[in-house]
Amino acid sequence: MTLSRADLWSLEEYAQERPSFRDKVIAHKKVRQLALGDHARLYFEDKLTIKYQVQEMLRIERVFEAEGIMEELEAYNPLIPDGSNWKATFMIEYSDPAERAVRLGELIGIEDKTWLQVEGCDKIYAIADEDLERETADKTSSVHFMRYELTPAMVTAAQQGGKIFAGIDHDNYNIPAFEIGADIRDALVGDWAAPALRLRPTPRVRHRVRHHLGERRGCTLGNNGQQPRFHQLRPPVVLHFKGDEPRLIGNKAQGEIGVGRDGRAQGEVSDHPVAIA
Repeated sequence: MTLSRADLWSLEEYAQERPSFRDKVIAHKKVRQLALGDHARLYFEDKLTIKYQVQEMLRIERVFEAEGIMEELEAYNPLIPDGSNWKATFMIEYSDPAERAVRLGELIGIEDKTWLQVEGCDKIYAIADEDLERETADKTSSVHFMRYELTPAMVTAAQQGGKIFAGIDHDNYNIPAFEIGADIRDALVGDWAAPALRLRPTPRVRHRVRHHLGERRGCTLGNNGQQPRFHQLRPPVVLHFKGDEPRLIGNKAQGEIGVGRDGRAQGEVSDHPVAIA
């Protein structure tokens, strides 16, 4: 899920793309920010939001050499969610500088007391500022970078529709548990939409697919040791395994095959999509 140079526009290209791209990112971010009271907010990052930040930094600093671009990617890529986590920028927001200075002195440790919780599971406290320490003995920072690491059980509960709650336990800024909005919840759960897995299909799976589609349609299931592929099939099809039986559910390659990491059918479970080519 990390960004590479190939994902970025050149400075000239970005100058042309920036207006529409900026509008896209602003709309995208609307369902990726969570207010925690009046003066704190989580901005959940993903590949799109981080791409925008990188492109803006390159634009502002007029960076076009490969070394400088790689430095920006190395700095920002760790902020993209990977595996079973959410990553967010945590902002403490006081518009008055004098008040902000006082409050930052009172809120030392708040980043460690900010939590999320999937319904029926334990609270998830943030792992904050893994890159460097942003807090001093006198005050906390107004910006922190957070990672919320979920267990497999938490991920499953969220994917199955479990509510997600948030709050802050700090003595000087206490936010009782509240349910986050459905739009934010859906955006966060959508972060786990897996890319195509590389699987070795078992003979049983290959046989079931061939039997279902029939060789008359020119369907063969490749076994290159990487992932199932459907060769010479016109049009591409979408399959979903129910039990051991593949079921045709469409005629465009945008669905899933519910198979596990060992290539075997997994009943009605389709948590791991597999690309169809």
